[in-house]
Amino acid sequence: FIQISIPEEAIVAITLNRPPVNAFNPQMYHEVKLAFEYANAPENRYRCIILNAKGKMFSAGNDISIFSDDAVYQNPNYSSIVDEAGNAVLFSEIPVVCSVNGACVGTGFCLAAVSDVVVASEKGKFGITELNVGVIGGAPEAGYCLPPKVVRYMALTGNLLTAEQMHQYNMVCKVVPEDRLGMGLVASMGMVDNMLLKSYDKAKGIFVDRKPAKKLAEELVERLEIMTTNVETPLRLLSGDN
Repeated sequence: FIQISIPEEAIVAITLNRPPVNAFNPQMYHEVKLAFEYANAPENRYRCIILNAKGKMFSAGNDISIFSDDAVYQNPNYSSIVDEAGNAVLFSEIPVVCSVNGACVGTGFCLAAVSDVVVASEKGKFGITELNVGVIGGAPEAGYCLPPKVVRYMALTGNLLTAEQMHQYNMVCKVVPEDRLGMGLVASMGMVDNMLLKSYDKAKGIFVDRKPAKKLAEELVERLEIMTTNVETPLRLLSGDN
């Protein structure tokens, strides 16, 4: 359900691919965790992770059909499986660029919310839709990138917001035509250079010239012109406490 590809040197793409709507089941959550573990392995020396999806939408969220199986829903490890996938994105030491086309709701929305940068097509729509199945979820993840009142509105109504609206709220840093949503956009924004956490010196066989993570994050925000006026958005250090 998760595909890994290397579209350009130092860039790894992690692609959701569970037709027809990329709905998550336990195996897919586990595969997300494994994919991010691979991408973050030091020996691979990737500089940037692109999180994207195949099909007409990014993700419809959880596969609710699995909830009819009590063995799955009542599995005490189920919450841990879900949390491990989200944490794999949130705590990735390699910056994550989430590329969204179409609907991005539920679990899909949560993964986008904890990514470092979100780029969306004009067709992108975002939502915390768990209310439609009788629960409220996604609000903690939304708190990383949206004002509290917007989070409450989305969680309490289940309504979808457009990519342009999410751009106004600063979750989406760039809205582009669908045909521009891809690696070319990432390269043109200079993301790979700005996201360079480590330079590998082949002669010495070591990583050198590592920028302090906070400084790197500030440079990235400045380059992408992400304005956060009146929005309390935590600036996550891109490489832990170093």
